[in-house]
Amino acid sequence: IAQGLPDTNLTTLSLGVGSLVLIVAIGRYVSKLPAALTAIIISIVAVSVLELTTKGVDVVGTLSTGLPPMNLPDTSLIEYIAVIPGALAIILLGYIETVGAAAGAASKEGGRIDPDQELVALGTANLGAGGKTQISHVVSGILAVLTLLILMPLFTNLPEATLAAIVIVAMVGLDQTAKLKKAIKSSRTEFVLGMVCFIGVLTLGVLQGVGIGVVLSLLVLIKKACRPGTAVLGRVPGERKYYRDIRRRPDAETIPGLLIFRFDARLIFFNCNFFASEVKRNIAKAMEPVKTVLIDAEAMNDIDITGADCLITLNAELNRKNIVMFLTHVRDPLRDKMHRMGVVDAIGSDHIYETTRDGVDAFVASREPLPAVGDDMTL
Repeated sequence: IAQGLPDTNLTTLSLGVGSLVLIVAIGRYVSKLPAALTAIIISIVAVSVLELTTKGVDVVGTLSTGLPPMNLPDTSLIEYIAVIPGALAIILLGYIETVGAAAGAASKEGGRIDPDQELVALGTANLGAGGKTQISHVVSGILAVLTLLILMPLFTNLPEATLAAIVIVAMVGLDQTAKLKKAIKSSRTEFVLGMVCFIGVLTLGVLQGVGIGVVLSLLVLIKKACRPGTAVLGRVPGERKYYRDIRRRPDAETIPGLLIFRFDARLIFFNCNFFASEVKRNIAKAMEPVKTVLIDAEAMNDIDITGADCLITLNAELNRKNIVMFLTHVRDPLRDKMHRMGVVDAIGSDHIYETTRDGVDAFVASREPLPAVGDDMTL
């Protein structure tokens, strides 16, 4: 742009800026008037009357009229197969555009959308467009045909600067600066992903940029799934039922000899090693020797065979170190899977408790010394 400034055609620049100002002014002060169409008509008249083409203003030029041939192209099967990636790209971009527009409209009205339902609706609309369109679509189709047959010569003197102004106004209307500012405050990861996708679209193309964004999003998702959140819980002073993350609640008190560990994800093949290593790491860093590990499974809503084997192996390893494993907040579907996979048999059904408080009470009771023979045991 900087190198081309000396070659700027002032007439073209004036026409483009004027079209831009006209579109914005009409949209702001005369909203019922079609801004883009009005700018097109005025610019065509100006070019025709003032003969601006002689002053270096580029125009669309002569456009061919008539309808495209109504038959399938004479191509081979290999050529049809070759266009499949491009067709899938069009589907992907159309879906992204549809969901994005629907999400924007829903956010303004305070509603929500179902992306799966939007995809079904998009496909249904495309299938039904040939036979059950609304009257507005019929009128739009008739006008498009008339334009191709009759009105195309009228656009011969349409200046390209006016088309550029229309595109600029449309792009400004899609400004997402506010969302980017919000993203950088709430999630720097999502901000970086958005900017990488944005730069990719600008430099490589729409499909390539969106593809980069999708791949990076999947990698981030896999990373988070492999290393989900974990927490060591402590008892809130003055409460017996509430146990909170000691990193967020410095006042939460841990119980000597007891490690209450929470795993905030399903226990499956790609995160079970992380689960076991985190349990061992927290045992090693405990202030006093750990005698019991209480696993809070409230967020562990599923387990697979690899996760079950990991849990059984970890329990056996802890038992060899005289450390007992308890489980708490095990939901019924998860308990059923643990039964089938042998986890309950390995840990013991008597070591699975309904609440964290029940598990803590069982630990405290197990640490109390038994009364000696001959002691007064009357109640």
